[in-house]
Amino acid sequence: MRVLLLTILISIAAACVNPQPDDRGPLIDRDAVPPLDAPLITDAQLRRYRVRCEDAPSSPEPVQPLVGADEHRVRELFARGREHFEREEYEQAARAMHRAYDIWPNISLLYNAARAEERAGALEEAVTSYRLLLDEHHPDQQLCMRAVDALERIRGELRALREEDELARP
Repeated sequence: MRVLLLTILISIAAACVNPQPDDRGPLIDRDAVPPLDAPLITDAQLRRYRVRCEDAPSSPEPVQPLVGADEHRVRELFARGREHFEREEYEQAARAMHRAYDIWPNISLLYNAARAEERAGALEEAVTSYRLLLDEHHPDQQLCMRAVDALERIRGELRALREEDELARP
């Protein structure tokens, strides 16, 4: 499980550091569905996240200031990501948000990247991003619950895809 998550994280980081042109295709192969015996998130993990959300602060974590060239680059990438998201170009939006997050690990950038990955159908990547948000940051209660709800929703979608894949096999 950890190897799978580490592999996904490395793939995302590589895509952010060495971005591919937007015309090279989707972030994932939508036909590649993980086997039924490879859960991305368990009931126990979801329960732990929900308990953590109950104990989460009511206000967001403090944001570290960003200045200079990095600030300009992050603002540029965020604006590009937002434009892609509004045009429903979710894969490009996720890439831009991840690139911005690599420069400035801000919880909002990671959440927006995860939302874009989910909308793009890159469900495994979205799970990784939401889990990174929950494991590495201290989201406020509202954002925490949104992330956990998204994980639960994605788990259901992946389960349905896996079951369809099993039924389609001869």
